Amino acid sequence: MKIRTATMDDLNEIANVEAECFPAAEAATKEEFAGRIRYYGNHFWIMLEEDKLIAFVDGFVTDEADLTDEMYEKAAMHNEDGAWQMIFGAFAVLFSLYGKINSTNKRIIDKIFLISAIASVIINFALIYEFVLDYGNSLGGIPMDIRSDMVSFGRLFEFWNIM
Repeated sequence: MKIRTATMDDLNEIANVEAECFPAAEAATKEEFAGRIRYYGNHFWIMLEEDKLIAFVDGFVTDEADLTDEMYEKAAMHNEDGAWQMIFGAFAVLFSLYGKINSTNKRIIDKIFLISAIASVIINFALIYEFVLDYGNSLGGIPMDIRSDMVSFGRLFEFWNIM
């Protein structure tokens, strides 16, 4: 495995990895990646295995503490002397790594993915539930008996509120 900074020669492969990770409407374009490499190439790292790109991470430096949508679109906002390192993407083509592990480890990883998926569904349900409970009355109202049941059910997810 080899890790190095990206060059313009890597654009096609970077765009391909991006396309694997995002729908077309959300993926950064090849031109946007060219701008990123041009403005902050020393903050754009790629991982290769046998000369095939399998992962990349990029992001620029800024004095802004919060990541904004504008930052994704305007690589020229990079300030090498800024106080904050933004991370725009950290993508790995996991199936290339997954294919190289033995069956015992694959079963372990499969179980971890399953547990993570179940936890994600529960946690996201809790967040959606909380939103509906808090704002349900402004969205047409929730009858009080249902609201009371929702409050009782919501207590099952209190752990989320203390994290």
